[in-house]
Amino acid sequence: MSRSKTDAAVQDLLGDKLFKLDWVKDMLRRLQQQRKTAKATETNEIKVLRDERKELVQRSERPFEAVMLTWLPIIWRKRPPG
Repeated sequence: MSRSKTDAAVQDLLGDKLFKLDWVKDMLRRLQQQRKTAKATETNEIKVLRDERKELVQRSERPFEAVMLTWLPIIWRKRPPG
């Protein structure tokens, strides 16, 4: 007997006993709930990372702005008018 015929025979004999409809439905429901929970967790983690990135970008721009706001008036004061 070939392997595929053997697999088919085993599935035919045990399929109804092992994979009852209620069990399969319950398993699918649990898997869907796990997927939903994982997606929500992933969404929250992405939001945290985006917020951290936004804060880092703001922090990196502020020193540049502070330096420019401090130095530009000094440069303009040192230049002779006209």
